[in-house]
Amino acid sequence: MQYIIRCISDTDEDVIRDFYISGEADLLALHQCVISFFGLVEGEMASFYKTDNDWIQGEEIPLYNMSEQPVKEMKDISISEVLTQEENKLIYVYDYLNMWTFYIELMKVDMLQEQKDPQLIKSIGTLPMNPPEKYFTSDEINDDVDFDEEKLDIDEDFDIDSDLY
Repeated sequence: MQYIIRCISDTDEDVIRDFYISGEADLLALHQCVISFFGLVEGEMASFYKTDNDWIQGEEIPLYNMSEQPVKEMKDISISEVLTQEENKLIYVYDYLNMWTFYIELMKVDMLQEQKDPQLIKSIGTLPMNPPEKYFTSDEINDDVDFDEEKLDIDEDFDIDSDLY
């Protein structure tokens, strides 16, 4: 079974890659396709994130588990496990310092197509030299909240030992 995947970079200009990949391949193979087809460099940290149809970021699937908790890595999960007809999108973040972000969508499952190596089938645009700046915003802050310091449990006798700094 071959999947047709569309990968779109989160940049000002449209940069899109469509490619075939086996649904039985793991997410590590999908990661390698993205860096290859967009001309990125091997060796940077990356993660996939499960998402819904509104691109709300969910559970992380890292390239390597860096936590103390057991977490499945990209090599442990097949593409068909996370990209189904019902759940057909992922967010991919490459290079945590620059935060290149890509939107991945399952376009079609071809059950009759013979499984073969990943193959680029459409390329639109060129990735810019630098990723766009990310602006992190929060929800609107309610300034009408009455902040009462007396209700806080603060130890007023707290003394910082200046010799430690």
